Amino acid sequence: MDPYVKLQLGNQNFRTKTHTDAGKTPSWFDVFEFVRTNEEVLNLHVYDEDTIKDDLVGSAVLELKDICIPGKDLYSDSITLTHKNKKAGELYLEINFYADQIYSQPISEFNKVQNAVETEVAQEKKEAEATSDPKVETKDPEETKAKTEPEPEVKAEPSNVVQEVKQEEKKEEKKEEKREEKPEVKKVKPKPQTQSSNDKPRPRLGPPFYGA
Repeated sequence: MDPYVKLQLGNQNFRTKTHTDAGKTPSWFDVFEFVRTNEEVLNLHVYDEDTIKDDLVGSAVLELKDICIPGKDLYSDSITLTHKNKKAGELYLEINFYADQIYSQPISEFNKVQNAVETEVAQEKKEAEATSDPKVETKDPEETKAKTEPEPEVKAEPSNVVQEVKQEEKKEEKKEEKREEKPEVKKVKPKPQTQSSNDKPRPRLGPPFYGA
């Protein structure tokens, strides 16, 4: 939310600066100078600045007769903002009153008030930061453990198909070793025997032949 405030006293209108991204806790240190004659109320409207149309956050009407008290030239209090008959927040104001004879004082008087307020707010902020608990960053123990411990070495196991192939190769190697261990037996063909002259076959004699 980017809030700002519009102030109206009679026909005098002023607007604060926009407090960008202030959310629900904006702060302004703007100083405005009004000239009051017979005006009775100070109208205040808080808006949320938008690119298309500014949205009304809340409004308040301050009765001047209730705060213009003789002998009291400073008013500081919180007034309630309402929107659609519902409370919309609170707005803190500081108003200084000056009589007609001293009204011609320069705006520097208002600047002094502004500087004093800014100094007080800054001091309160410093004290709040000093007394606040230090932020303790918590870490997930599992995440810390995962960072400190080395990652386990992952060995890729061969698949069943690869194991079967290796087993078959081992079987083949064993068969080859057995084959090499067996002695080689060569078949020797017998040499043909040479016949001597005496061993030549004798011709067979037929039956005796008798001539006529």
